[in-house]
Amino acid sequence: METNNSAFPVLFNLLESKMDAFKDFLCVTMSLKDFSESNDMDQIGKLLKKCDHYINVIDRIDRKIETMKDNNSPRASTLSDVEKEKIRIIIKSIEKTAKKAGLLNKEIETTLTNYHNTLKKRLLTTNHSRDGVKRYVLKEYGKNQPRFLDTKF
Repeated sequence: METNNSAFPVLFNLLESKMDAFKDFLCVTMSLKDFSESNDMDQIGKLLKKCDHYINVIDRIDRKIETMKDNNSPRASTLSDVEKEKIRIIIKSIEKTAKKAGLLNKEIETTLTNYHNTLKKRLLTTNHSRDGVKRYVLKEYGKNQPRFLDTKF
């Protein structure tokens, strides 16, 4: 039962575009994982901007698809079996790619959270060492310090 459905090519092209955007997003996410392990913050920032770009592209495609639904485009029941199968295959591929990107994203988040915590501990250690310098200054010069001596760091 083949139907001559003019909405199918548009929908299929949108889904293919979405798949391409997800594949590009996955590639950028893989690169982001590599740089997150090396803690190269400049590259991480650039890659995060690229990820944001692809997320926006995917959102725009989703809005176009929603617009097609709202405009009373032919429903799935009017599509032929071949058209339904093509759509089903591409949607599964999109879901698979999105799942991979999600798992990588969780790994990246864990790596960067660990790096953040390490930096935070280092900064706290540096902050506490400042107290030792302050006590040393007070001990050496007594409580009656000259007014121009700045002991607050």
